[in-house]
Parts: sequence; C-alpha cells; structure tokens
Amino acid sequence: MMSLENLGFSDDVLFNTWATSNMSIKALLKQPADVFLLKAFNAKQEKYTFSEHKELAQAMQANIAKPSRQVRLQSLQVLSRFQVLKYSESTEEVSENYKDQPCPCIKAMLDFETYEISFETEKNKELELQRLEVIVNSGLMPREYLEMLYHFLVGCLWIKFTPIFDAVANCIAAVIKKADEELQLRIVE
Repeated sequence: MMSLENLGFSDDVLFNTWATSNMSIKALLKQPADVFLLKAFNAKQEKYTFSEHKELAQAMQANIAKPSRQVRLQSLQVLSRFQVLKYSESTEEVSENYKDQPCPCIKAMLDFETYEISFETEKNKELELQRLEVIVNSGLMPREYLEMLYHFLVGCLWIKFTPIFDAVANCIAAVIKKADEELQLRIVE
C-alpha cells in the first residue's frame, strides 16, 4: 500500500482533512504499527473504553513493546484517550486518598516517552518509572494496566540509554511479583 505521506502530502491541509475523516479503528487494526496511521488516528479527538474497544487497546499494548519510539509514543497517545481506570480494590489497608481515584499509569508512561533521551532528562524518566513501580507495589494498579505496563517496560529495554536500565528492571520485577498466576504465565511467554 502506497502511503500518501511518502508522496509528500503529509503537511497538506487537504491531506490532513482526508486522513482525519477517513481514519477508522478497522484501518488502524490492519496496520497498528504504521506511524502515519497512528498520527492520523490521533488527530481525532474521540474517547474510548476498554470494554468496547478491546482490540484497539490490545493492538496499542503490543505497539508499546516495539523498538520504535514514534510507534510507542503515538500508541500511548491513543491509549491516553481511553477511559482512565480507577485504582483497584485492595484487601490491605489503603489510604482513603486512593479510593475511587483514577490510576495515572497511562499518563506516567506517556510522560516518560515524551521526555527526550538525554542526561538532562534522565532523572525525569527515572522518576516516572519509580512512580509506576510505587503504584504497582501498592497492589492498587488495575490488572489491565499491569499487563500494559509490562509491555511498555519491554519497549523501554529498546532504549539505548543505560542510566534507566536499573529502574526498568526494578519495575519489571515489581510487575511480575504483583501479577496473578495467569498474567505471569502470559507475560513470560
């Protein structure tokens, strides 16, 4: 399939109008890692739910484990338009501050990916990973986000920036430790 972006039309107003109006979930699901399609899809401002758009969420989850930063970033932008899930119920005593509150997992992953890779932003990237690790260790992260976070962390291993590897490894360990048996088996396949 020939991409109109390759023909030099990506900045054209008419092209952007065409791409926005003709972009559908079905088209994106056929080629979920196509950065051009992801950008066109992100031009739409629709909201989604995990229950109604499970295939789209799974495709984006697979994308955030890929080596391309642009694919990960655009996929996280799609995921950020999904209804934010609330913290899970816990059997442990938890602060009232977390009950019925939205879990900022996708926002933290998007913030991490948005920061450019440099020694100036190294601390920001590490702080986002530590924030995610704390949420995982609290046992309050929704199961859907736990699996998504694992895929995101696998994608982080493609980043050739050694200073963040320890934080990524610690977060992966926390995810595996908190995952139920079924999820553990699925993520280590």
